[in-house]
Amino acid sequence: MNAVTAAANALADALTAAGLKTYGEVPEKASAPFRYVLIGGVVTGQSLGSWLAVLRVVCVAKPGTNAVTSERVMDMAVGVINATADLDGYEVAADAVDEPAEFQINGQPTLAAAVNVTARLSRAQMKG
Repeated sequence: MNAVTAAANALADALTAAGLKTYGEVPEKASAPFRYVLIGGVVTGQSLGSWLAVLRVVCVAKPGTNAVTSERVMDMAVGVINATADLDGYEVAADAVDEPAEFQINGQPTLAAAVNVTARLSRAQMKG
């Protein structure tokens, strides 16, 4: 497994351990609410030899009315932001939360929003 995938899986595991059900990838079958981690890319860091893995924690709210679902998805995003603050090596990006968008789960529309998180990886980790 490469370092970026390992960082995404470790983030999912840490969020789950904090009580926030999170998958390391889009689940085949799941019932909302849940979160999953997408790999958004890799960029070089500001310090020599470091890399930043861009990870997107997608929060999928339980279906309901627009007002209720909007509040649920934002509550989920805030939970990810608060839990990430306690994790070494991870940081919430400046553009923390994307605008909620429609998401289909089991044919039922709901809302989802992504929290943008970066993981700092060393050159040694990237060489794996």
